Amino acid sequence: MAMELARLQVVYGELVRSLDLRLSISRAQQQRAATWAAADGVLLGFIASARGTSVTWGWAPSAIALVFLAFGLIVAIYALWGVRIPSVSVPLKADGDGLSLNAYLAGNPEPLLEKFCKELHEQVYNPDLLDLEAKRENAITAQAILLCLALVPFGIFAALSVV
Repeated sequence: MAMELARLQVVYGELVRSLDLRLSISRAQQQRAATWAAADGVLLGFIASARGTSVTWGWAPSAIALVFLAFGLIVAIYALWGVRIPSVSVPLKADGDGLSLNAYLAGNPEPLLEKFCKELHEQVYNPDLLDLEAKRENAITAQAILLCLALVPFGIFAALSVV
């Protein structure tokens, strides 16, 4: 019984760490998507403000860059729209938040720890969370590609504006 309890405690601790890692990955993806959207918006603002002062034949590169940047913002909205990090609950914390691990270990903790391990496993390997991570990663990659594609006509537009 003591060996089973120790094994469950180790499994529980690893599941909590895995859940923390998943949530960190999701937060990092949100930050990356927001950063790409901000860069997209800044470049869009540069082009929009410089368009009025450019020569008449410089409209094509700026229009192409604007289209790429507009698509980039659409992808950013897709990456960030209505997506929240799923709320997860950690039933036990050994550090004193809420009910302590020692309080549970005073009784017969095995069924309770098994239940908590199953709940955490379902949260860590939640298919919705895995799909969300994959969709966000694809959207972030698309944002980067669209921004890079917009830089080429933006460079041409900037060169034509200087002349």
